Amino acid sequence: MKNTIYSIQFLRGFAAALVLLTHVRLETGLSMYGGAGVDLFFVISGFVIFFVTESDKSNFLIKRVIRVVPLYWLATFCVAAVAIAAPSLLKNAEFSLQHLLLSLIFVPHWTTTQEFQPLLGLGWTLNFEMMFYLLFAIAMRISHRHRFEIASSLVVALMLLATLAVPEGAGFGLEFYKSSLMLEFIMGMAIAKAFLAHRNQFSTSRPFLMISLSMISFLLMTAVLPFDDRILDHGLIAAFLLAACLAGEALFASRGWLKRLSVISGEMSYSLYLLHIYVLAVLSRLLHLEGWMLWVLSFTLIPALAWFTYHTVELTATRVLRRLVLARPVAQPPAPQPTQAGV
Repeated sequence: MKNTIYSIQFLRGFAAALVLLTHVRLETGLSMYGGAGVDLFFVISGFVIFFVTESDKSNFLIKRVIRVVPLYWLATFCVAAVAIAAPSLLKNAEFSLQHLLLSLIFVPHWTTTQEFQPLLGLGWTLNFEMMFYLLFAIAMRISHRHRFEIASSLVVALMLLATLAVPEGAGFGLEFYKSSLMLEFIMGMAIAKAFLAHRNQFSTSRPFLMISLSMISFLLMTAVLPFDDRILDHGLIAAFLLAACLAGEALFASRGWLKRLSVISGEMSYSLYLLHIYVLAVLSRLLHLEGWMLWVLSFTLIPALAWFTYHTVELTATRVLRRLVLARPVAQPPAPQPTQAGV
């Protein structure tokens, strides 16, 4: 935990909780609220990718694949099985071999019921993530020192190409990347660049006040803004929240209970994000739970299952694949040289 930034871990868990809140509300017939958790995830992702590659630039893309793919593939195959055996449990179930294969390799593609969503519904965000990883890897190959400028230029170039070169409604995967969500990765990288350059000055004497005000502002602004443009409505305030929490990192690191909460919530955030809508579907549509029981189980059982999945699936897969793919071959001792007597 030496290099852990606890405020980042906390925000990862907070973002996942917001997305869970969104889908519980929708499942119970309430209006959508909490979708800004996705924007917060993207800003955090831009920050983390730039930050971790400051000191470790080896095998970047392979490490990202090892981190993201195993659980996503496992969950996708499970959803494919449900889509074949019991499609009524899924709101949008359109199974085909092509849909499955393109989903597995993170290629956005048009389907009549899911638009550009992959078979695993929330995997649409991973299509953005994996494209960002690819562009960032290209940037690092060109120049590690200038990876921010190059990666940002590549992101903007992709957005322009998707906007100007692809006919509206053509159904091509490239059209998917014209979204302003891509700019949120750049915002996260910019914060990381500033944080690395001015880390000693990147703090506040009143962390609790700053974090509280930024959290309240985030929750209020994402509730009242019209959601016409993601980066204006949610991205900017998500970036402000990230910067505020980084400035208050001393608070997260100095409180034992907050440190533990941050680590636990951050670790299980990926599992919670990917799997929660399906557990929610089982609770609501298969077990027919509703009202307060559905709310209680959604915010107790689902996080518990996510924590279990992180420790049994994510950690195991990451350790095994890192050992298989990234382990350096053991150096062989030099062969013994023949002696005069042995010639």
